[in-house]
Amino acid sequence: MNNISLIKQLTNSKAIIAGLIIVLIGLGFVFLPQLYFSTTQNPYLIDVSNKLGTALFISGLISLFNSVFLKRSLLAETREELKQTLSQHFGITQRLNDSGLSNIYEIFPLENVLHSISISKKKITIIQTWTSVDIRIEESFFKAIKQSPDCQVTIVLLNPESCYAKNRSCESGYENLSIVPLKIKNNLSEFSEFCIEKNIEDKVDIYLNSGTPTIATICCDDTIFFAPYLRSKRISISPWFELRSKQSILKDRIDNHMKLVINESEKYTMQK
Repeated sequence: MNNISLIKQLTNSKAIIAGLIIVLIGLGFVFLPQLYFSTTQNPYLIDVSNKLGTALFISGLISLFNSVFLKRSLLAETREELKQTLSQHFGITQRLNDSGLSNIYEIFPLENVLHSISISKKKITIIQTWTSVDIRIEESFFKAIKQSPDCQVTIVLLNPESCYAKNRSCESGYENLSIVPLKIKNNLSEFSEFCIEKNIEDKVDIYLNSGTPTIATICCDDTIFFAPYLRSKRISISPWFELRSKQSILKDRIDNHMKLVINESEKYTMQK
């Protein structure tokens, strides 16, 4: 940066020196012939010299004015516009950073989610209508519990007996309205069987919520994956957002949302 600034200063100095030289040459063409020749001896030469000198003098003044005043004014204006543009850009970037958002995915980021669950040390909270059997999410939270015995898992699924379970079947594109309730019941059976088999019932709490599903959330310590429930879109092919922050306005709102959903839900008793 110092070298660039020095080059700019030298370039501007050269322009000023060139302007001064042109002014001096112009003055020379105006006055020197008059010192050596009289107007009667060679009037044509003196007239041409005067006109040439005047043109050079004016050109030099214009060059000096441009180098000293216009360039500085343009540079100051350009610097101010650049400053405002950068301020706006970095202002938006800063607000995004402050929100804690770290990534956006076109569809459910399966590998990222499973990895984040498996390395969780304190808490894992999953709030969804149901989870796909293909994901095998229980294997990931079992790994987290084995590595960190203090890790607590909370799973909230949509109550299969609620009217919203059937509605979600329709919204997900299923013609058979019993599909989603059946998937939820299968989840409950699989989770119960798995937790009892692995002897981790005391580490996993399952709840059923009868409210309107709004967003799916998967919280892994300070990392939260979330997605809105969209009509005619299954949550696995909806856009997902990743939030990585210990504290931000967005994280606080989602944390509060999860607490409210859990408090409004009914605890499910695991059974084989």
